[in-house]
Amino acid sequence: MFWSTTTFADAGTQQIDSVLLDVDTLTLEKLLDVTVLLEQCRQGHRRLLEYLQSPEQLHAMLDYITVEPSKDIPVSSQYKYANIVCEVLTSEISFAEKIVAGVEYEYLHKLFNFFKQKTELPLNPLLASYVCRVLNDVITRKHDQNWYSYKVNTIRVLGYIIESDTDVIELLLTHLGTTSVCDFVYKLTMDIKEQDTRNNLLEWFNKADFVQRLMSRMGMRDAEVHEGVDRLVNDYLDAFREALSPSLDRASNADPLFLALTSPKTMEVLLSAMFDHSVVCESSIKYGLNIVAALMGIPKKQQQSVVQKSWAPIYCSPQDITVDPEVHKLVASRFSSLYNILCTEPKGKIMILTYGEAQFRVGTMRLSIAKFFAQVSSLRDPTFIEEMIDNGVLRYLIFMFWQNQWNGFLHRDIERILLNILLMPSRNAGIKFVSNLL
Repeated sequence: MFWSTTTFADAGTQQIDSVLLDVDTLTLEKLLDVTVLLEQCRQGHRRLLEYLQSPEQLHAMLDYITVEPSKDIPVSSQYKYANIVCEVLTSEISFAEKIVAGVEYEYLHKLFNFFKQKTELPLNPLLASYVCRVLNDVITRKHDQNWYSYKVNTIRVLGYIIESDTDVIELLLTHLGTTSVCDFVYKLTMDIKEQDTRNNLLEWFNKADFVQRLMSRMGMRDAEVHEGVDRLVNDYLDAFREALSPSLDRASNADPLFLALTSPKTMEVLLSAMFDHSVVCESSIKYGLNIVAALMGIPKKQQQSVVQKSWAPIYCSPQDITVDPEVHKLVASRFSSLYNILCTEPKGKIMILTYGEAQFRVGTMRLSIAKFFAQVSSLRDPTFIEEMIDNGVLRYLIFMFWQNQWNGFLHRDIERILLNILLMPSRNAGIKFVSNLL
């Protein structure tokens, strides 16, 4: 019987062999239609891998994931082969080795050129996910991959990035609004296991002002890019918090990327991108303030925390990262700009709520600013409190408190600000601040 003479593996091998041996009708598409293709790739079918890894077929497969499909193809089938190709290229270590071994980086160039072709239009998110998945596979070490092979792959990718005539950093930063690109940038800078290679990469990134150029993206009029920068920076800081041990001398052992992120120069570039415009961008302020809070040592999870008891203040536990005092000065110097935004009521139609008409609108941007000041007050730094009072921020927030009687989000943040002031280490100082305010 069939079951006693032929195993499933043998049946799959025979099916692939029958397609490969039919030279007259053999095409890449015909091979991609075989249901056992991926299984045979993972099992290391020699003839199959030799065919797929030939220069002609590798270029054809990369075209599927880097070139928009024809509109004449039915929508349900437009990305069929692109999906299969992506699975094939990430199914076996030898594909990554072939991609980086191309003459004059021909395969890497085709992958990175995908970002160059779309500098004016949003990236196709599906194709971008395929391209980034293949690139991630090249720089990620598999459990069965030897160290030499992995090191050669990462060195080749680093060599392409440095030697390329195209500014690869600029291409990647332009498309940070695409989630898969954001993930690839993180993996490229954080997940390379070979330390010497990663140090060389970060050294080159620092010379290319990677962090400053990342922060300057907050000056773009693109909410998705702003969200991507916010996510990337917070992912960096979360990773550094986990990696840094309290017993380490952080001044000498900190990661170069971490030092660049927490430098006053980076904060200055970020604040300039947010505020130095004739008309501020709402999403830039919203996500930018999240980044500012993170760089000041307020963890992301604490930024998003919800107080269970109405009387409980937000209190930031002792900072787990070292913050340069100059960074605090730069942030405090922008309180006047935040006050001006607070005083500008958003335009729009009167909102109809369950209790009636909302005559005054708070708006997402002003609510984000109130939340930011609540986070800043959790540091319980007298300098910040004095700046908030001197610039009229606290007085105007209290005015907004009474003006918007039914906005619970606003009330919660203002309540936290006042409680954090009253519960400062020096209670007399807190009481004095409030008495001067009132």
